Amino acid sequence: MQIKQNLVDKSKYNIKCPYSMKVEYITFHNTDNDAPAKNEVSYMTSNNNEVSFHIAVDDIEAIQGIPFDRNAWHAGDGNGPGNRKSIGVEICYNKLGANNPKFKKAEANAVEICAKLLKQFNLGIDKLQPHKHWSGKNCPSTTNHADFINRVKIFLDKLNKPDIGFKDIEDSWAKEEIKKFSGLGYINGYGDNTFRPDNPITRAEYVKLFNKVFGLSKTSGKVFDDTKAHWAKNEIDIAVTNGVAQGISDKEFKPDEFITRQEAAKMIANYKKVTNTKHDKIDSYRDANLVDSWAKDAVEGVIEAGYMKGYSEDNTFRPKDDMSRAEAVVALSRIK
Repeated sequence: MQIKQNLVDKSKYNIKCPYSMKVEYITFHNTDNDAPAKNEVSYMTSNNNEVSFHIAVDDIEAIQGIPFDRNAWHAGDGNGPGNRKSIGVEICYNKLGANNPKFKKAEANAVEICAKLLKQFNLGIDKLQPHKHWSGKNCPSTTNHADFINRVKIFLDKLNKPDIGFKDIEDSWAKEEIKKFSGLGYINGYGDNTFRPDNPITRAEYVKLFNKVFGLSKTSGKVFDDTKAHWAKNEIDIAVTNGVAQGISDKEFKPDEFITRQEAAKMIANYKKVTNTKHDKIDSYRDANLVDSWAKDAVEGVIEAGYMKGYSEDNTFRPKDDMSRAEAVVALSRIK
């Protein structure tokens, strides 16, 4: 994720960022409202209040409002190190609640931003602090402080580790997406330093990947007869509880079966609530008749949203083909 800029006008430096600054810390916050990053920064830079922060992060983008070589008034410690020596990062959508998908995605994006800032300024994980550290204020009030710091540490460790890469993705059409998802810890390769991008992905592997990408964690104790002793028991519970997945029946999930393209589309549509009863996109493919009736509205919505595509070489969608590991990564990477 790149940081966009909408910097405060220099005429307001005396209000918003009056002192030059050498970055020694990163401070993370929750915004305590439901506004996106661009609104947060626009409001902050346009008013005359002595309140400011460097970056706001939402589910789509990160926007910088104060230069990194200037201080900002965000930590509540007067002229202490929070205000005078730290970059303030605001995580948006706190008011929507911890389990809201937009907040979870904003939090995941903030993990990436904070890790990259620590690396940029050659700082260790001990230099990442919650707002509460500086002033005692209960902020962030929704983000779990210790968990967030640990997630940033994992990301930072990956950034600092030499990128040996997978030896079998150099010619893959999904190379960049695979590298990104692997770097974020969403999906792993194999012990022989391969990713095997064209191998099919199982239903269990797919829901685990899905949960990681969107930060899903809510459970309800749902167990199927064939998941009681399965390694992905908890991941499947999470996916079902959050309305992403369903079992093959009330008693079976079939976790080790390969997921089909139409099943994967259905899960995406369930989560993003994108369905369409007008099947013009499906009907444009030569194999439209192979899409099962239960999947048609979902496949149509997912194609229309641009999350999945067909095969241009023969104008097919191949709904009942197994989804490959590369296809799974690319489809989920397209979802904002």
